[in-house]
Amino acid sequence: MHALAVSFDLGQTLVEFDEMLVHEQARRQGYWLAPSLVRSEQPLAWQAYDAAKASGKVGYDAWSAFIRDLLSRVEFSSLEQRAPVGADAVEDFIRFLWSEQPHNNLWRRPVAGMLEVVEKLSSRGTRIGVLTNSEGRAQELVAHSVFGPYVQTVVDSGVEGFEKPDPRAFALMAERLGCDPANVVHIGDSFEADVLGAMGAGMTPIWFVREPTVTLPPGVLWCPNASELGRILAVSEGESAAADPKP
Repeated sequence: MHALAVSFDLGQTLVEFDEMLVHEQARRQGYWLAPSLVRSEQPLAWQAYDAAKASGKVGYDAWSAFIRDLLSRVEFSSLEQRAPVGADAVEDFIRFLWSEQPHNNLWRRPVAGMLEVVEKLSSRGTRIGVLTNSEGRAQELVAHSVFGPYVQTVVDSGVEGFEKPDPRAFALMAERLGCDPANVVHIGDSFEADVLGAMGAGMTPIWFVREPTVTLPPGVLWCPNASELGRILAVSEGESAAADPKP
């Protein structure tokens, strides 16, 4: 698959949730979180995020659904006594994490192998953008990341005032990339925000997820890792692909 442009989601696509950072943030507030459990329980928490998006929630309401579900699945206790904390403390911590996002974004660790995919896309002249539901600081986060030199534009819901799956977000990305939506492949981990959003906007979606949790609509591809994504996008050395971006 060769596309004129590729639009990437940011969190859980280019960068992933940093378990050690949320562990450190918890300690700052007097709580205990086990990083290993935070990592292992994320897939189910992402289903809670998708359900929130499907119900029409945006911004903090959708973001907090992921964090709230994640905290319900791991040991979240007082640091000194290691005793469970109440619901009010959980909500206070969620609001604290949200307030910290502009300066201590929890999604910051590059996904394994994704930099190589982005580098090869860029080397063959593919236009690259980042389309994210974020808090308004995604441009800065991307610019200071390893992906910064390869990204032409960032569409951040916190800046634009609308977020995926709103078709305006995808239309704006296509406009900034200088492409018709039909010539843009959008890659993201959220079925509701990324897959359905891209389909509704006329882009070709690739679902970046370990295992599909719903039946794939016709024409939708999925991949579990960067290596497979590179194969689909034909960025591996010596690999050829058709010029038509649609599978």
